[in-house]
Amino acid sequence: MHYYDKREARVKIMHALTEKGWNVFGYKSDDSDSMTDYFSPANWDGIAEKNGFVLVVDNDNTRYSGYEVKKYNYDKNSYKATARIEKLQAMMDDPASTENEKASCVVLIDKEKEKQGIKPTYTIVETYPTFAHGNPKHNNWHIEKDGQIIAKGSGAFAVNSYDWQNEEKTAAEQKSEKLEKFIVKIEKVLSDSDALQAEVIKVAKKVTRPVEKDEKENNRIYEGDILSFSYHGHYWIVNKVYTVGEQVRVTYELLGSEKRGYQRKNNTKRYYQPMERLQKEMQEGKVKVYTLQEVTEFTEKTVFKKTKRTQKVSDSPQIETSKEEEPETVEAEQVSEETTNKATLKINTKKNGLEVKFATKPSDNIISAIKSLGFKWSSRHAVWWAKNTPERLELASRLVDSFNSIIIDANQEDSLESDSESETMEESMSNNDNNVISFNNFIDRRANKSKLTPEQNLKLFTITNILSKEQADELLQHKTVDELFKIVAEPATAIDKYHKERYK
Repeated sequence: MHYYDKREARVKIMHALTEKGWNVFGYKSDDSDSMTDYFSPANWDGIAEKNGFVLVVDNDNTRYSGYEVKKYNYDKNSYKATARIEKLQAMMDDPASTENEKASCVVLIDKEKEKQGIKPTYTIVETYPTFAHGNPKHNNWHIEKDGQIIAKGSGAFAVNSYDWQNEEKTAAEQKSEKLEKFIVKIEKVLSDSDALQAEVIKVAKKVTRPVEKDEKENNRIYEGDILSFSYHGHYWIVNKVYTVGEQVRVTYELLGSEKRGYQRKNNTKRYYQPMERLQKEMQEGKVKVYTLQEVTEFTEKTVFKKTKRTQKVSDSPQIETSKEEEPETVEAEQVSEETTNKATLKINTKKNGLEVKFATKPSDNIISAIKSLGFKWSSRHAVWWAKNTPERLELASRLVDSFNSIIIDANQEDSLESDSESETMEESMSNNDNNVISFNNFIDRRANKSKLTPEQNLKLFTITNILSKEQADELLQHKTVDELFKIVAEPATAIDKYHKERYK
């Protein structure tokens, strides 16, 4: 992309960020004037800040980190001093001037130079936010906080590009859509950062460094040792120890720097000295002997880890309330308990299927009942699913409504008094008649009394779905609900077992 297009993209991003409440730094408006043939387009340095987050666009270095925009207060006296110095210099060089006039000119010139050397004062207009990194490699924007990069990307300049083959949308529409997507991505980083928590960790790194020898081993120099001199810079490696006559000599050459990993260099400087002289300088502290060893260094690094945004009810601090507020708290707990235990039925029109979802894991009897209707468990979507048919839809809706009605009835039985039990049952019967589907419409009234538990009521409902109501009533005269449920657990053999039990 051309430099002018990149500059225009930065300006577009800047205007969009200001609408979202960002503080932008280094913006210059368009001062071009076609009448005078003056070209000075709008520009932006690519630095913005919001809520402690710093956005850096198209800056691969930290030149603008903490940058101060200064406005200098220029003094006219400096220009006057320069003119005075020129006049005094000309007077001093004039052969007609006397010695006293030349001496006075020298004194006046020194005073004017002192005035001229005063540094001009300035006012700081704005200070850029500090950031520790430039744009990473192959990226043209990043967001950082507390010296750590939170997000990065390479789509900043795409906001000023378009597909010329797209006939459905114009170039302006394509650019505006890309700009909006880019700003939404930036804002999402800030919204998701609420779940980030800064944590300082220690990072271990193995490096090779010269380590000084012990005093016992520091009396002798061997090949491969590292030397440092008070009168030489850098490190030097001993490449040879040899004898010439009665004298032992040590040859050493310049070693590579730390960035090179202390590797040997080709065609480098090389010197030699007698061993006795080096040992004497070692005792005086002018020479030190090292060996290259692998050392583990620990550095502290700030890492942002994701935490749960919402707080669980059990983990939230409890607030002490008065006795008058206690009934409201109990009612809220009951409502949440009822809503979390309900089951929902959803028709997936796209896949022509049925999906049943329980808020909590149901009992084994409920699972066997829903399996008898042909539903299978999907661990990926956490729902029970089956192919949508009119018969299965009716039976599944009955199962879901009956399950919810059983949960509500079970919660209400604990709070109702025995005197008003009959009235409440009649009201629930009349209310259920008005609903779409009710469990009490498919089984006998006496089976819905306190003689059966909620699980037995659900078993009885499943039996009436597999068999007819008349067949179920006939078999229940000789079998209990639990025994009959085991017999009809498999719908494929339910009818055969019914005939066997009937004509036994």
